[in-house]
Amino acid sequence: MEKTTTIIRARGRQFNLPPFKDGLVVGREAPIGKKALERAIQLLTPEQFLGIEIEDEVVGCMFIRKSDLRKIEREKIINFILRYIKPIMNKRDTISLDLEITIEVEDEI
Repeated sequence: MEKTTTIIRARGRQFNLPPFKDGLVVGREAPIGKKALERAIQLLTPEQFLGIEIEDEVVGCMFIRKSDLRKIEREKIINFILRYIKPIMNKRDTISLDLEITIEVEDEI
């Protein structure tokens, strides 16, 4: 006697919009470009991210949470991305960013 068993397993978790936390680094030849992403991000989370064009052979643009840009200068984030994220990407990649920015202040009173 032949027996057939079908098993299905599913895992679920909350889907966040946008589907990235602090930013997105988009390769120069990624399947979706800056303008299309900008429109989608604007619809999902109005006024929360800034799209930045990058003059680079691998990285085409990036989207960074505006609140992070109040904590650290735009050029410093760009330089960080180009130094540490770019080497692990190719021109067609899109990399999601989860940034942790810590600000330490010390004052003698």
